[in-house]
Amino acid sequence: MKRVIPVILLTVSLVTFTGCSSRGEKYDDNSAPQAFNLVMAEGYTLSGQCSGITPFGVAARGDSVIICDMEDNCLKEFDFQGNEIRTVGKLGNGNGEFLRPSGLAYRNERFYVVDSGNNRIQILDMNLEYQGEYALDELDYADENIFYTDIAVREDGVVTVLTNSVFKENARVYLSDSAGSLQKTQFILNGYTDCEQDGRMYYTNTFELFEKAPSYEAVIRESGLYEMVNDELLEIYKFPHKYGPTDFIVDGDDVYVLSSVWAQLDHFETDGSYIETIWEFDELSPQSCLVHTPQGGFIVTDRQNDAVYFLERDSD
Repeated sequence: MKRVIPVILLTVSLVTFTGCSSRGEKYDDNSAPQAFNLVMAEGYTLSGQCSGITPFGVAARGDSVIICDMEDNCLKEFDFQGNEIRTVGKLGNGNGEFLRPSGLAYRNERFYVVDSGNNRIQILDMNLEYQGEYALDELDYADENIFYTDIAVREDGVVTVLTNSVFKENARVYLSDSAGSLQKTQFILNGYTDCEQDGRMYYTNTFELFEKAPSYEAVIRESGLYEMVNDELLEIYKFPHKYGPTDFIVDGDDVYVLSSVWAQLDHFETDGSYIETIWEFDELSPQSCLVHTPQGGFIVTDRQNDAVYFLERDSD
């Protein structure tokens, strides 16, 4: 059985990590993460792995994958075996230039890049050329470690964005209106987001967030899968105790999700039933992102460990 990773507890004044607000509850939970009987999926291989990049957001199209490189302030394109094709962009605040690009989404032949250091979302075409942008408000207490992170885009162009801040002023679900202006909602939830093909928006929280003056504490404990329905955030199911979900994909009745505690990519049903584990990693940080390739494989980025994994599904 994989080693049990102890609960992650963060006490901060002006530092970062993600969370879901839960005031008034005790957070001194020393219980172990909830284990489940591991069922390993067949037919997946590690077709490539690369380092020398500080990756975060990732998006796949028909023949390649685009990854945000936060350290080099650019986008990098790879094939599905991990071979670098090209670099796009450079440090700056002009069109097609970036400062700590983080989240990335692909929808309707457009790439939406969270240009976190410039407080904007840049929209690029299929050739990764600049088409336009959305402005983002500057976050309170912002520094290079507190930034807008994950992004998802609906078919109608509505955008949702999250942050990695523990402060409730920032730790919100952000949604765009019909004019493309992003507004802070009432929902205090940080983690990751995904939008299914039918336009349904989903969220997970990696951490629970607790306010304890003068600082804040974030802890991996209870996490859930949520859906935005009629301006309400509804819980679909809870993940195993202290599972620590990071990025995820909802595909019909299937949910593929990364666990930072168990360091694995798991396959669930939308009723919360565990199906199988796609892959086990040596280590996986809470700042890890996931995308499904058109060929049925997966690509996983781990910002804190400067790693990218290319998982290929064997053809029949």
